[in-house]
Formats: sequence, structure tokens, C-alpha cells
Amino acid sequence: MHLFVGTRSDNMQDAIRKGLKPRRFTPDQVREIRAAIDRGVRVATLAAVHGVSWQPIWMIGKRRSYGDVR
Repeated sequence: MHLFVGTRSDNMQDAIRKGLKPRRFTPDQVREIRAAIDRGVRVATLAAVHGVSWQPIWMIGKRRSYGDVR
């Protein structure tokens, strides 16, 4: 991992250059992810299904992101 100081815009441009893009989940997807985690589906499995790394799925499951979705 290479870190450098930059603005949010710099980081977004860097992600685009690297072929990465932020993923936004719909409220229904967030509810489905949380329900699947509650049923015991592995975070890694859900990440693969949604085409993201495990971190955003974990954050959703722990309610550290999309906290407004019930």
C-alpha cells in the first residue's frame, strides 16, 4: 500500500486511475447484506457477490456505514 497526502478529490482521481470506483449500496441491498450476515453468511462471500472488498461489507454489518438504513 502506498500512502500520500492529498485531498478527497486527489484520492478519488487516484482511485479512478487505478480502476477502482466507490460502490454505493441501495437501502435494500444494505438490509439484505445485514440479514445475510445475521444468518451466518461470511463477509468474504458477500463481498465477492457484490464485487467489493470485505471492508465495506464488514462496515455495513457492524453498522459503521449506512447507519441511517433500518
